Amino acid sequence: MTKLFFWSLCLAVFIQDLSTRTFSRWWLLPAAILLAIVPWQADSSLLFCALVLLLWRLRPDWIGSADVTALFVLSLIAGQSLYRLVVAACGFGLLYSLVRPQNTIPFVSCLAAGTVVLAVLN
Repeated sequence: MTKLFFWSLCLAVFIQDLSTRTFSRWWLLPAAILLAIVPWQADSSLLFCALVLLLWRLRPDWIGSADVTALFVLSLIAGQSLYRLVVAACGFGLLYSLVRPQNTIPFVSCLAAGTVVLAVLN
């Protein structure tokens, strides 16, 4: 049941971010439910999230609050795998920018796609 919820959330997040590039605060509820039912892997990936949070505070035009929130939630779930996930998401972001050149990249969608690819490869 947890896996079904997680994959449904990944699909919903992918579609929402790709189509609108905005998130309402209602997305915090499924994220909180997910964090309540899966074991946390809080480790050095939280330091990475702190750096991303600092980047967001310094340059909000580079990264959005939804990106920071998604990275924080994924860091608690994925732990050390977050680094591979971010590299995969950046790859998807670069691919997206080549296919559809725009000013912004739906990075949360790229994170969701990277999560699926890494899960399939593991």
